[in-house]
Amino acid sequence: MSSQHYKYVCTLRGHNADVRGLCEVQEKGILSCSRDLTTKLWISSGENDYKEQSSYTGHKNFVLCVAMMTPLKDVYPDGLILTGSSDHHINVYMPTSCEPIMSLVGHSNTVCSMVAGLCGTVVSGSWDYTARLWLFDSKEIKDAKCVMIMSGHTAAVWDVMIMPGQQRLIVTASADKTIKIWRTGKCSHTLEGHSDCVRSLSALSLSQFLSCSNDASVKRWSVEGQCLQTYYGHSNFIYSVCSIPDKSEFVTCSEDRTLKVWTISEGNPIQTIPLPAQSLWKVIVLINGDIAVGCNDSTIRIFSKIRSASPDNQASFQQELSTSEIPGASMELGDLNVDNLPGVEALEKSGERDGQTLMVSNQGKVEAYKWNNIDGKWVKVGDVVGSNATGKKSVYQGKEYDYVFTIDIEEGKPPLHLPYNLTEDPWFAAQKFIDDNVLGQHFLDTIVNFIVDNTKGANAQYQTASQYSDPFTGEGRYMPNTTEGQSSGGADPFTGSGRYIPSNNNSSGSRSGTDPYTGGGRYVPESSASRIEPSQSVQRDPILNPSRYIPDSNGNMQKKISVSNQYFPKTDYILFNKKNVSAMIGKIKEFAEIIESPLSSEDLMSLENMTNPDYNPVSHEIEKLWRMLHWNADVLFPILDFVRYSSINQLCIVQTICSNWAEEFLNMLLEILRNSSCKNAQTNVLLALRILCNLFSSTDGLAFLLAGCNEICNAVAMLLPADGAESVHGVANNVQVAIATLHINYAVCFINKSSYSSALASLCDDARLCCLRSSLTFVGQAKCIGLEALFRHLVGLGTMISRHEIARVTAKSLNVQELVEVAADVFRQSSKVAECSRYLLLAL
Repeated sequence: MSSQHYKYVCTLRGHNADVRGLCEVQEKGILSCSRDLTTKLWISSGENDYKEQSSYTGHKNFVLCVAMMTPLKDVYPDGLILTGSSDHHINVYMPTSCEPIMSLVGHSNTVCSMVAGLCGTVVSGSWDYTARLWLFDSKEIKDAKCVMIMSGHTAAVWDVMIMPGQQRLIVTASADKTIKIWRTGKCSHTLEGHSDCVRSLSALSLSQFLSCSNDASVKRWSVEGQCLQTYYGHSNFIYSVCSIPDKSEFVTCSEDRTLKVWTISEGNPIQTIPLPAQSLWKVIVLINGDIAVGCNDSTIRIFSKIRSASPDNQASFQQELSTSEIPGASMELGDLNVDNLPGVEALEKSGERDGQTLMVSNQGKVEAYKWNNIDGKWVKVGDVVGSNATGKKSVYQGKEYDYVFTIDIEEGKPPLHLPYNLTEDPWFAAQKFIDDNVLGQHFLDTIVNFIVDNTKGANAQYQTASQYSDPFTGEGRYMPNTTEGQSSGGADPFTGSGRYIPSNNNSSGSRSGTDPYTGGGRYVPESSASRIEPSQSVQRDPILNPSRYIPDSNGNMQKKISVSNQYFPKTDYILFNKKNVSAMIGKIKEFAEIIESPLSSEDLMSLENMTNPDYNPVSHEIEKLWRMLHWNADVLFPILDFVRYSSINQLCIVQTICSNWAEEFLNMLLEILRNSSCKNAQTNVLLALRILCNLFSSTDGLAFLLAGCNEICNAVAMLLPADGAESVHGVANNVQVAIATLHINYAVCFINKSSYSSALASLCDDARLCCLRSSLTFVGQAKCIGLEALFRHLVGLGTMISRHEIARVTAKSLNVQELVEVAADVFRQSSKVAECSRYLLLAL
C-alpha cells in the first residue's frame, strides 16, 4: 500500500454546467470541457490554485471530450486543442485563439471521446458506433483527413485509446459491452467480460490496459485479449479510469459520488474520497501525480499526495461535503425507515472497510457517513433526501408531494422534475409527466418502473417485481450483488433519447418493447414505434363515452359522472420509422461478400441514396433491391430493415413492388413468418411484421394488405405461443407487440374506410371480420403475449367494433366479454389495461 494518501487541494469554478472532459496541457495547465458549450484552459497560478486563462467557443451543443495535440513542426508550433461535441463535429483551436480554425466533419452522431497521438494523428469515438483516425497535414494549415474508419461495434463507442509506443494499436470501448483491439484498422480481438457499457480505458504498460464499466467493475487486460484481474469497490456506474504515472496505482470515479485509488496488485481500493457532487464524469492524473476530476456540479476538484489546501479551504470543502444533499436512490439504502436506523452513537464504532457507507438518524434526519480508513474516522458526506425517510413532503410548483424526482431525460436539455404522491397510480403520473414535458410515449413504461422501484415499500398497491432503476440519472444504482451476465438494473445515465440503452432482453412479461441483439455481426435494426397510450385528441364515439353512476360515501348511487374513453377508436397508424443508414449499408455490404455477390460502389451509393426521402430511385435501382430480397434467409435481415424504412420514405419502391411483384412479395413475407430454422429467424420475423405495419402508409400498400389480410392473419396466428410458453421458436415479446400493432393498423384502416375508393372500401368489411377473429385469438392467450401486446390488441378490438354494428355483434358472438375479462385479470396491476378493458366491455 502507498505510504501517502491524496488530500484535497482546490476547486476550479467557472463552468456553469457539468464538466465532462479533461486533459492536461504541458505541466501547469488543464483543459476542461462542459455541457455549457465551452472549453476552458486553466493555468496553475500558485502551489494550490488554478486560474481560468481562456474560454473556447464554437460548438452548437454540449462539449463532451477534449484532447491536446503536441506541436506539429512549424505549422502548429503551440500544438492544437481538439474538442468533440453533441453537434457531431470536432472543433480545432490554436491555443491562443478562442475561435476554431477548422471543424472536422464525418461522424454522424455525438463525438464523445478523443485522443491525440504522435505526428498529427487523432482518434475519435462516437455514438455513431465508429471510431475514426484523423491525420493533420504537417506542411500547411488545412482540414485534417479521416484516413481510417473502425466499424464493428453495435453501439456507441464511449472511449478510444492509442496504446503507448504502438501508434498502430488502437483500443475502443463500447456500450455494446465489448472492447475491441485494432491493428492498422483491422479488429484483431474483441474482448468480452463486462456485463454493461464499457465507459473508459487507460493504458498500464505497452501490453496491458484497464477498462471500467456501468457494471461497477474495473478490469485489467492484456493486448492479446486476456482478462488478468477484476476490481470491485464502487456501488454504481464507473465513468472514468486513469492510471497513475508509476503504473502501480490507478484511480476511478463513479456515480456513487466517490473517487477511489487502487493498487494494481490488490482487488480492493486503498483510498476512497467522497465528493459533494452526484456524477463524477472524468478523472485524469497529471504529470506531477495530482488528480483532477470533473463533476456534474460544474466544478473541477484537485487532489494531491504532496500538497493540500489551507486549513480554511480544507474546512470549507468538508463543510460543502457534509451539507450536500444525497438523493436517497443514489445510495445503497433499500427501503429506508428512519426509526430503524442507528443513532449517532453508531459512529463511535470503527468501519470495516475504507469507503464503507453508514446511515444514521440524527434528530429525525438521515445523515450519510463514509469510513476513512487512513484517518480512522467517519466523515459525513451529506444529508439523505428524496427517499421520504423523514415523512416530510416535497414542494413543487407550490404543491406538496410525497416525492419530487429529478430526471435528466436527454443530452442537451435541462433536468425535469417528476412530482408524485403515493395515492396516485404510477401509470397516470408517468403519463402526465410525458404530456407535460412533450416526451415520446416510449418513455412511459420506463418511468412507471422507476416510480414503482423508488417508492417500493411505501406504496404496496403498485409494487411489482422490477429490475429497473432510474435510467436517466443513474440514481437508481447498480446493485453490487448482481451476478455477472445479469442486468445491472440501470441504463446509461446521461444520453437521453439519443443515448444507447445497453441490452434489454425481453421476455413475454416484460414491459419493454426493445429489440434483442441479432447475433452475428451484432447489427441491431432500428426499431421502436411509440407506445399506445391515452390521448386527448382521439376521435370519440358516443357509445364509448357513456355516463355512469358511482356510489357516494354512504354507498348510495347518487353521483353521476361522464366517463371519457381515451383509448379508442384510434385513427392514426403506428409506424416504425427509425434508421441507422451506416449500420444497414455496412451489414448489407458484409453479407454480400459472404454470399459471393459483392456490391459495387455504385450499388452501395444507390442504396444510401434511397434512404433519402427526397431521392427518386430509377427502375433498375428498385429491381436491384428486389433481387436482394431473394438472398438467403440467414443474411436477409438488413435488406428487410432497408425495405421497412423504405416502405414509409420511398413510396415509389412500394408502388413498384406491389404493382409488379405483389403475389411473390406476399409469399416471401409469409414464408419469413413461417420459417423458424434460419439463424436470424426471430429478427427476420420482427422485420417482416414491421414491413407489414409500415405498408399502411401508402395507398398501394393498403391495397396489398387488404387483399392478403386472410393469409397474413393465418400466418401471424402461427406465432402465438402455446399456453404457458414465453415464446415460440425464439419469438420474443417485441414480436408479439409488432403483431398487435399490425392488428391496430388494420383497425385504423377500417375506421378510415369512408375516405377510400369503392374498390378498397369493399375489401375492408371482409378483412375486418378476419382481423377481429385473429385479434381475439391473441387476447385469449393473454398470459403468453405480455402486457404491452395485450393492451394493443384491446385498443385494436375497440377500434374495430367502433361505428360498426356487425363487427360488434360478431365480437359478442365470439365470447369477447369473457375473453376480455380474463385477459384484464391477468394484468390487473396495469391501470391502462383495466381502463381500456372496461371501455371495451361498455362498448359491447
